[in-house]
Amino acid sequence: MGEKQPEYAGRLLDRDLHLSDFQVPEESSWAGKSLKELDLGKKYDVHVASIIRGKHRVNIPTGDTCIFPNDTLQVIGTDEQLSAFAEVAEKATHTYDDEDFEKHEMKLKQFVVGKNSPFIGYSIAECGIRDKYHCLVVGVESAGEDVLRTPQVHAPFKENDVVWVVGEENDLNKLFTYSY
Repeated sequence: MGEKQPEYAGRLLDRDLHLSDFQVPEESSWAGKSLKELDLGKKYDVHVASIIRGKHRVNIPTGDTCIFPNDTLQVIGTDEQLSAFAEVAEKATHTYDDEDFEKHEMKLKQFVVGKNSPFIGYSIAECGIRDKYHCLVVGVESAGEDVLRTPQVHAPFKENDVVWVVGEENDLNKLFTYSY
């Protein structure tokens, strides 16, 4: 890469220890996790000496330091340790096929609160639309009005309210089955 190595890198060679750079891919399952959570030192017998994030360098990171996509980890270990670590780091990438990716696509749909709906008289929070159905209410049109309102979390639903929601297809279907 042509980058200048730290001074201690030369001394490490005498002990069969090397400093190698590993780029964290955008799809890495390590992204957002702390070094403590990943436990790389114990699992792979390597040490993260530094994390390069853009033009910023975090030397001797603590266990609470989180890894982010596109970070460069400067890792110390023997050839064997670094080779094993490289293999694991490569496998830590989330891969999604097109079908799986499409399955998780967010959709915007609406439903009408029917006269027998269990949601009548209950608020968005009480209905558990987010927690139970993994959907987000993005707007409500009150019965007889043609105005889309920002949802009020504590306002009760009324019969014939039109509720606009965002969610994955399967979650929306579960919500719609229950909401009528």
